[in-house]
Amino acid sequence: MKTSRRLTATLKTALTTALLCTVATSATADHHENAVPLTGYFSFSTDDAPAVVAALRTFAASECREAMPTGMVLMGNLFNGDDPATHTMIWGNASAADLSASFAAFGECRAAATLSRTLAELTEPTSQSLGMPLVSGGDPAQGNVFTVWAVRVTDEAAYGRAYTELMEAQTEAGMVDGPYGIVRIVAGRSDGATHFVYGGSPSLEEHFAGPGPGEALMRFNEAVKDIRTVISQDLAFRVAAF
Repeated sequence: MKTSRRLTATLKTALTTALLCTVATSATADHHENAVPLTGYFSFSTDDAPAVVAALRTFAASECREAMPTGMVLMGNLFNGDDPATHTMIWGNASAADLSASFAAFGECRAAATLSRTLAELTEPTSQSLGMPLVSGGDPAQGNVFTVWAVRVTDEAAYGRAYTELMEAQTEAGMVDGPYGIVRIVAGRSDGATHFVYGGSPSLEEHFAGPGPGEALMRFNEAVKDIRTVISQDLAFRVAAF
């Protein structure tokens, strides 16, 4: 199993940051100027998704969850090739301090211990990774379905410029209806994946609507062909927020 696929399982796709990364900016803690958002992606497989969701909803109603300055979103990985992960939990944090506070709160309450025991019975962890946003745009509230590309980039600055130009052109052409962005993998990297790129839409129908790839995308592919390698491409769906 290639870990790079596990890294993208959403979303890892997903949040959404939008859900992928922009979830980080909606965390409940106060923002600090110059703080760098960090998003954790915890992928797992399960044969009982309804029980997992029920356990997470119970935890979300606890005082422990209220003490966590973190946005929490569960993504379902339905079209992700041979990746064994069925879901990815996304923790979006406005800063490293918020991430630390969330880990501390999670580790010190009974509700979290109960959740951990339940998930240990219901799930099999497949990967954990941490990312920070480099580029983000669109409306996170419109992110329910995401395509996620795990990529290896050798010139981050050039890739970011080309991607920004692409998305500006796509937005002007009316082809963007949800969140999008680039995330740098700062921990949990493997198989050469240095970043993942995501694009979201309100629904599956809208995600695949429109005229399809145009000249802007062809120019982008030509511009990055020597600095980017696509490792995997997945499709993920927002299941619930907690």
